[in-house]
Amino acid sequence: MHSALAPSRPRLTPVAILLAAATALSCSTALAADSFEEFIRKDREAFKKFVEGRKPQDEARPVAIDADAAMDLVGFIPTRDGEVGSARKPDENQVKAVDAAMKSLGFARQSWGWLKGNCANGGTSFAIYTTVYDTRSVPDAVNPPADADSRYYNSESFPIEDAGSADVSPYVRIKSKKSSEGYGREWKYYWGTGVAESSLRFCKVEVKTRIVQGTPHYPVATPAKMTKEEEARIVPLVRQGITNAAKNCAAETKKFMTQVVKAYIDHNVCNCTNPPVIFIPGVAASELWDGPGKLANQLWPFAYLGQRPMLRFERNGLPSGARTNVTVGAILRRHNFITTNIPYVRDTNCYGPLIEYLESRGYKEKEDLITFPYDWRIDNKEHFASLDKKVNALRMATGRKKIVLVAHSMGGLIACGYVRSKPERAKKIDYIITLGTPFWGSPKVYYGLVAGYNFENDTIRQHMCKILFQNYPACYQLLPRVPFVMEKDSSNFIPVDRSLRDIRYKWYTNITWLGPFWDWYSETDGNDHRMNTDLIELADEFYKPMGTKMQAKPMPEDVELYTIMGCGIQTLGHYKVRKWEKSFLERWVLPDICTSSYLELGSEKVVLEPHFHDGDKTVPKYSLITDAATKKYFLEHQDDDSTEHGYIPVSKRALAIVEKILKGTPPDPSNYTCADTDERAELDSVDYTLRSDARMCVIDAKTEAILGYDYKDFVREDIPTGTFLDLDSSEYASIADTSREQIVHIKGIRTGSFTLIVDITRGDKVITFYYPHVPVQKGTSARIQLTPDAITDSFPEMIIKTGDEEQRIPAKTPTSPPPT
Repeated sequence: MHSALAPSRPRLTPVAILLAAATALSCSTALAADSFEEFIRKDREAFKKFVEGRKPQDEARPVAIDADAAMDLVGFIPTRDGEVGSARKPDENQVKAVDAAMKSLGFARQSWGWLKGNCANGGTSFAIYTTVYDTRSVPDAVNPPADADSRYYNSESFPIEDAGSADVSPYVRIKSKKSSEGYGREWKYYWGTGVAESSLRFCKVEVKTRIVQGTPHYPVATPAKMTKEEEARIVPLVRQGITNAAKNCAAETKKFMTQVVKAYIDHNVCNCTNPPVIFIPGVAASELWDGPGKLANQLWPFAYLGQRPMLRFERNGLPSGARTNVTVGAILRRHNFITTNIPYVRDTNCYGPLIEYLESRGYKEKEDLITFPYDWRIDNKEHFASLDKKVNALRMATGRKKIVLVAHSMGGLIACGYVRSKPERAKKIDYIITLGTPFWGSPKVYYGLVAGYNFENDTIRQHMCKILFQNYPACYQLLPRVPFVMEKDSSNFIPVDRSLRDIRYKWYTNITWLGPFWDWYSETDGNDHRMNTDLIELADEFYKPMGTKMQAKPMPEDVELYTIMGCGIQTLGHYKVRKWEKSFLERWVLPDICTSSYLELGSEKVVLEPHFHDGDKTVPKYSLITDAATKKYFLEHQDDDSTEHGYIPVSKRALAIVEKILKGTPPDPSNYTCADTDERAELDSVDYTLRSDARMCVIDAKTEAILGYDYKDFVREDIPTGTFLDLDSSEYASIADTSREQIVHIKGIRTGSFTLIVDITRGDKVITFYYPHVPVQKGTSARIQLTPDAITDSFPEMIIKTGDEEQRIPAKTPTSPPPT
């Protein structure tokens, strides 16, 4: 993988090997005692071997930026493997920025570059040549080839300090040489020069410097001729002076290049021209329509006339009949009638703020910024060809060789799959920026296929989503790629393939589609359904080019990957599976009659218990991380700047990072880390578990945000650091923010009972209390109120109301005897 943080590894062509040999030979000689004659002899021998039998290759040299002719700049440089890297025509602002940066360092503009100082009579001159490229793949930027006239005294690399978080190649190659001694121009004195040449890749700019230091001018009595006495006295002085001058120039370059980098940053040299961008949205984030984009024809995110059946796929993962008429609309980036007229329905303007932010930074949509909406149900490989057409169109429209892909969630999988699909496609992409991409899948998608999940679209019930998504190939490509089901007794993880193929769960009969928001269906009595094995195999094929979590395959050469991820939120991380038994004593609580639901794994009846990790609410941290990334940025959740999965594309901090990367100055990742670096870290949290003939919701007392079932029996996850699941007749609410007052509401849905268990985790300590076998009827309400951080050894009473009758139930703790 090419990385701006690691030294480049030049290809070892025969020319490069010979050059390295020559350089090493001359270095070893030059560093010995001041034997100028020995240096000359061995240097000539090495250089002769280098050029013997070879004709110098004609190379089209890049044209340095000249402010007078900059608008005509177009140049090409062949790289070692024959590929062509192109110098780019800089815009007017960039020309001015380079010129201003040079002036700030005291340079005067020349026709070929910039110059200051004079090497005459012991002085030093500095020359800078700058070339702007179309991509960050600057050919030979770190180790420029030698030309036929240069025999180098010294060759060394040194690291460049971070000068303002710029995208700087961390090593600069210096090549210093001894210029031959000789007569001055006026033939009245004898002198020599030492030279240091360096090359630095900075953002999309290549900066070459040449520092020349002269020896003192030694006058001679007779022009063009020295006496024997003058030759014996002057020549050794000049030769020694040349050696010292070359060393001085090399040392001076180390200081000087850092000053150049800072000057370029201060004058925004790389920030004047935006790289073209294609934005790829996540799963369920593109509109789907039945024909023309009229209100009545929308199928997703809303189905105004109850046309959800149009979205179903057959078992082969493809639509059939009239369902093939589904067309793709725009990405979710606009306010909708539904979102503004129905309470609690989440706004569909998911990506509008991101587009507006980029436009405020100089982008123009449909010119250098375009979007890529797609049918998020189908196999993600099917999008590569259409994405390639958009890439080609944008390259042609902007005249750029390479573009940038910015992607959210599953869009990041499409972007990474695209550059790995064909080598010629990878050459069109400079780098990829991902926001919340689940590189190794998400257990929440598994939950969605087994129990149903509506992607926080409150106009469709989660069980109906389970029916719709069951045969979508893309959903299977979001399933976990690492073990995520643990045996409770042994704490060993079950292989992923068995977790996906062998689980059986309930299905539905009598499915009726009644209107825009209401559907009816009956659940089967037994677990007679399992995941689509053909689509599991299709997902395995999709991931082969990406490798595995333990051995991620690197990105294609010269394609960088920047990952921006949310953390600090309770996220479904794995399940513990236990055998289902009616008499099972569950944490001091005998099972209620109603908790008889179970799944089947192989021949066993089992219950899955969710466990929560650090993550972005949808994707656990361990799945957000890939070793293929060039740089990784984690953003802890903040109340005023959420980085949960659905909101990270509009996070102020995330957008600021995107902007800096696009400007060519990616920030230092060490400033963007999680508090706990463990990939499977478990956060301090409060967890509510309900086994019941009831439904639960947790309300933030200050903001009134809801986690759980609302009054219309839709699942909402509005508490920023919380996650809610309803699985196997049990409900789970987990919240990372334990400092705020919370109200737990429980509503009876039929005659029976419920048990509520509360776990408060602080580091390695867990405080637990519970309310076992509370009797309920339909309409019974129960509530507790607490601030988790304030709980130590006293616990809140539960207030229960049935009609006009009210009673209070104290909490029990594990030290109490279990119920009999």
